[in-house]
Amino acid sequence: EEASRVVVHFKETGRAAQTLVIGQEAGSKLVYGKVLPQGDVFIFSSHSSQLLTQAPRDFRDLRLIDFSLPDVQSFEIMDGSMKAELKRQGEGWVVGSANPPLPQGFELDVLAVEARLQVLKNYRAKALAPDTEPRKTKFKRSKKKVIVTLGDGSTRKVEFGAAAEVNGETMLYARGAIDTALYYADQGSLGAVLSDMKSMGKKVAPQRPNLGNLDPSS
Repeated sequence: EEASRVVVHFKETGRAAQTLVIGQEAGSKLVYGKVLPQGDVFIFSSHSSQLLTQAPRDFRDLRLIDFSLPDVQSFEIMDGSMKAELKRQGEGWVVGSANPPLPQGFELDVLAVEARLQVLKNYRAKALAPDTEPRKTKFKRSKKKVIVTLGDGSTRKVEFGAAAEVNGETMLYARGAIDTALYYADQGSLGAVLSDMKSMGKKVAPQRPNLGNLDPSS
């Protein structure tokens, strides 16, 4: 009676509901399961068991920001001492400011900038975080953030605060522009949205070596 149960109700009229009962461990990373009303007993993975017994809050959309890419007029990135601002100019993008300075001749790749914005739009936190005292989250001292400015002058901000150990993993407190909830963000995932400007620069094709009279195709 204390076992977890997953009940499936079908659209088809006259088709009875089926119940999966999840039992005890059957070995390393395995658990027993039983389907009702048939009563068939089988073994399946603990991982599948965890997916099946998620609570409603586990299905929450964990995105931190939402915007329309064509509406973005500029965005700022801050990661420690690295700060940069990119501005839309016609059909392309230009660097408004950058610290540390970019190498001479640096040129933005428009597709790389658009891809970065898409990654930011799709970025998801790891999980909701419990209510925590502001002095522990340290958002006031945050040096990891992205601020997006839209055509109407409004802004959207995602920022990351202090680190926290969660189930043996290093997380950062995070908050975004969709709601006022507090989240955990996987520290290892931040590079996708906070990596330096050079990752959005045009790639210079390597020069072909001088082979004299040799035919490179041979």
